[in-house]
Amino acid sequence: MMELQRPAALLTAVILMVVCSTAEPDDVKLVGGSSRCAGTVKVFHTGEWRSVAAVQWSIKDAAVVCRQLDCGSAVAAPRRSSSGPESPWSVQIECEGSESALRECRSSYQDIWYRAEVICSEPADVRMVGGSSRCAGDLEMFNSGEWRKTRSFGWPLRAAAVVCRQLDCGSVAFAINKRSGMELSRRNIGVKCTGSESALRECWNTYDRGYQLEVICSDVKLVDGSSRCAGTVMLYDKKWRTVEGNAWSMKDAAVVCRQLDCGSAVAVTNQYLEMTTYEDDVRISCSGSESGLKECAVHDISWSLSSAGVICSGQQEATTAAVQKEKQSWSPCSPGLKSSRVWSEELERS
Repeated sequence: MMELQRPAALLTAVILMVVCSTAEPDDVKLVGGSSRCAGTVKVFHTGEWRSVAAVQWSIKDAAVVCRQLDCGSAVAAPRRSSSGPESPWSVQIECEGSESALRECRSSYQDIWYRAEVICSEPADVRMVGGSSRCAGDLEMFNSGEWRKTRSFGWPLRAAAVVCRQLDCGSVAFAINKRSGMELSRRNIGVKCTGSESALRECWNTYDRGYQLEVICSDVKLVDGSSRCAGTVMLYDKKWRTVEGNAWSMKDAAVVCRQLDCGSAVAVTNQYLEMTTYEDDVRISCSGSESGLKECAVHDISWSLSSAGVICSGQQEATTAAVQKEKQSWSPCSPGLKSSRVWSEELERS
C-alpha cells in the first residue's frame, strides 16, 4: 500500500505547487504601445483593470513599472489625455522610484484627465548609443549574447527607416555609414533592408567589420517652412498628426527647437484654417524644460481651427553642421554616398 500512496502524494504536491504559482495574477500591464514594454499603464485594482492618472506621473513612477515588468530602465513617462470609455475612477500612484512593484507605492482614487504612459528600454535587440536621445546615435544590434556595431549595405536610409519604425521614433532625419575602426577580434553586423520591414531582424544580415550606421530619428518635424527648423509642427504617434495652435506658446516652441537641435525658439505661428477640420489632432502643453514633445501633456482632439508653427534660431547653424559632418565622414568613393539633392528627395519620399 505504501508504494501506491507515494505517487499520489507526489502528484498532490505537484498540483499544489502549480496552483500556488498562479494564485497572484499580474497587476500591471502596458497596452496600446509598440511592445509589451511601452504603452498606457493599467493596474488591476478591486477586480478590474484601471488606468493610472498622470497628474503627478514622473520618470520615478515609470522606473518602477519597467522594473516590475522586467523591461529595463524607464526611457520616458508621457502623459496623454483621457478619451473614450474609462472606469469612473482611476488610480493615482506616487512612487519613490526604488520600489520593486507598483503596488508598493502610495495610491489613491482620482478622476482621470490624463493617462500615464511608459516607454521602457528593454527588451530590444536594437539600440542607438552615443546620441542626444534614445532615438539618435550609433546603431547596435544584440547578437550572440552581446551588442554589436551595425552598418547598412546599400542605401543607409532604408535600414534607418526600419530602425526608427521599430523603436517608435518617427521618421528618419539623418542616416550615414561611418568608419568605426578595424577591430579584427570583434565581428560587427551588416544589414540590407528594403525599408518596409517592421524590425531590423527581418532584414538580410551577415557579419561585417569596419563601418557603423549612425541614425537620427525624430517624432517631431516642421513642414511647409523655409528650412527644417521652421514651419508647421507635426507629431508622430503611430502616424503624423497636426498640433493644434490655439493654445500654442513659446514654452511649447522651445521644446520643439531643443528636440530638433535647432537652437532656441524665436517665434510661434498659428495658421488659421478656414472652416477646415482635421481628424486625430493633438493639443500640447509643455512647461518648457522637456527634452522632447512627447514628455509634455498630450491631449487628443478631433478637430482644430488652427495649426501650430515655430521659427527656431538655429536653422542655418543646424544645416551647416549636418553638411560638415557628412563631408568629414565620407569620401567620393565611400559606399552608399549620394548627392545632397538625391538624399533630400529620398528622405521626403520616406
